[in-house]
Amino acid sequence: MHHLLLGFNPSYLAPSPYIPVIKESLNLKAKDIPRFVLEPTANVYMLPNISAFVGADIVAGILAICMWENEKISLFIDLGTNGEIVLGSKRKMWACSTAAGPAFEGARISSGMRAVGGAIDKVKIDNKSIDYRVIKDGKVRGICGSGLIDLIAELLKLGLINKSG
Repeated sequence: MHHLLLGFNPSYLAPSPYIPVIKESLNLKAKDIPRFVLEPTANVYMLPNISAFVGADIVAGILAICMWENEKISLFIDLGTNGEIVLGSKRKMWACSTAAGPAFEGARISSGMRAVGGAIDKVKIDNKSIDYRVIKDGKVRGICGSGLIDLIAELLKLGLINKSG
């Protein structure tokens, strides 16, 4: 996202090895960022990327929870298109990323689908009823990742499944 905002061609991120155009932080003026709608003289500070798929968003999280100055080991997780995880303390940190989109798109689930019209995205179960929400109030076509997470949480809460499924 960092690179897309800055107008860099992201095609280099497709083949291995995944090499970012830039990892350093940047201090820019809004007028220097293509298609950026802000006061042209406004300062825009771009946090650094750690690597190609561990980006400035996870750096912001590390800073927000002060992981870099904490003696205790912490875990910070950022879920989006990619899932990024940082484990560590002020002594050392380890970071990794993985594609998270499929988990939220119901991939490998027989009725799984992306979060689009017709997808169940919310589930609530009690002893008398099962309620669910369908994106765009359409006909049910499947269940997306957030609906699946809700469903599993409800089944766990009612004791219909255990923590191993």
